[in-house]
Amino acid sequence: MPLFMTHDQWDWVADSVNPLLLIAFLAYSYAAFAGQLRASVPFAVRFWLAVLITWLLSHLDKWILVLRNQDGFPSGHMAFYLTVATAFFLLRRQSFLVTLPLAVLYGWLIVYLDYHSWWDLLTALIIAVPTTLVIYWKGANAERFPFLTASDFLAKSSPLTSAAGNRSP
Repeated sequence: MPLFMTHDQWDWVADSVNPLLLIAFLAYSYAAFAGQLRASVPFAVRFWLAVLITWLLSHLDKWILVLRNQDGFPSGHMAFYLTVATAFFLLRRQSFLVTLPLAVLYGWLIVYLDYHSWWDLLTALIIAVPTTLVIYWKGANAERFPFLTASDFLAKSSPLTSAAGNRSP
């Protein structure tokens, strides 16, 4: 029994989630790093590296066929969503107030459409979030937050910041 819309309409919604999240992330990144190319390149390289590695890890089982009777294990769609959402969190921490509820709704939707099981979504979570965080890892000696955030990149590229980290007069 369809919930408010037909299966095809829900399918269209499910197919739109990742492109819309990516557009929102790229637009916000562009605004956050406006005019600061030196700051944006390392952040962007890490982001696309996280996307690539997460994609490879989430599709590894399809290539080596360990679990032959599992068609969608793990969910590549949810892995992509969680990679972008984690990078969005590192760009602006308050973004999880939007991306976390949307992740639950998106997960429910792809399970409702019978594309994946909850197990597929859990494995996507286990792959995507740690992979993205490792790529943005700052090190165990970090003072507070051990992952690189947008402010780390902006602080390093600011013309007012000297090599020692002190503000120039």
